[in-house]
Amino acid sequence: MNKLVLIILVTLSTQSHACDIGIAEWITSHSKTMNSWQGIYKSFKSHPRCVSAAYGTTYSDLIVKLLARDHGVSSELDKFTKDDELFRSFIIKMILPVATPDDMYQLTLLQCSKTRGEFCNSIKSKAKDSYKVISKEMEPAQ
Repeated sequence: MNKLVLIILVTLSTQSHACDIGIAEWITSHSKTMNSWQGIYKSFKSHPRCVSAAYGTTYSDLIVKLLARDHGVSSELDKFTKDDELFRSFIIKMILPVATPDDMYQLTLLQCSKTRGEFCNSIKSKAKDSYKVISKEMEPAQ
């Protein structure tokens, strides 16, 4: 599990701005109200440069669950990402190997339409990488 924490911290540390601990705690405590793309987008726009381990873990879980539930890029998500490159990049970056294996596996099986193909394929590719990490972590110690 220490490898997983290290991977998450390295991924998140590549971004240039840190998240105030109060904001990270607020995001974590309000995660239950962010059960839609609109909720996640609203929170993201309030704190677009906020990145910490708590922030990444919370958002990764929410984002992967929504993507798995919607079987990829829904029309609601498309509405928020179509003209917002920063949010689109954020969605992809938050597909971290901290989500449940079942949800992550569902993302590796996405069937991407032509209209949302590039974004969907980026999600699928990141999910495959994250799922490999999750799978290795689930292997019994030798």
